[in-house]
Amino acid sequence: MIDIINDKNVEKEMLHWGRTKLSHSEEEFAAYCKVCGIVNSEGYWYSIDVRDSKNVIKSKGVERCERIFYSNDVTNSFDVVNGDFVDDSSQIFTSSMVDKSNKTLHCANVSASENICFSTVVARSRNIYESKNVFDSSEI
Repeated sequence: MIDIINDKNVEKEMLHWGRTKLSHSEEEFAAYCKVCGIVNSEGYWYSIDVRDSKNVIKSKGVERCERIFYSNDVTNSFDVVNGDFVDDSSQIFTSSMVDKSNKTLHCANVSASENICFSTVVARSRNIYESKNVFDSSEI
């Protein structure tokens, strides 16, 4: 099994399947973690490049996070679902390029903001709905 795990031609998806469906030794499990880039993490499924995180499902490039689902390139965050390029944020849903923000839904390019829905390019703002190019504002 170690040879199969270390074979660069074997798809990672197949390795994930094998990890969840087949019995494996400690050595095989360690090889799986090395090949998939899993370091100091727990509760991860079908994910790669996960470091110091918990409960990560079908995600890639996750570091120091908790409860990350179907997301990519997420750091220092928790409760992220279908997010891309998220940093220092929480409760992010179907959003991308979010930094230091909380509670975003269907957004892009949000920074230092909270309660943002269906909006793009928002910075230092709160309670924004269906808006574009909003800075230092609230209740829009």
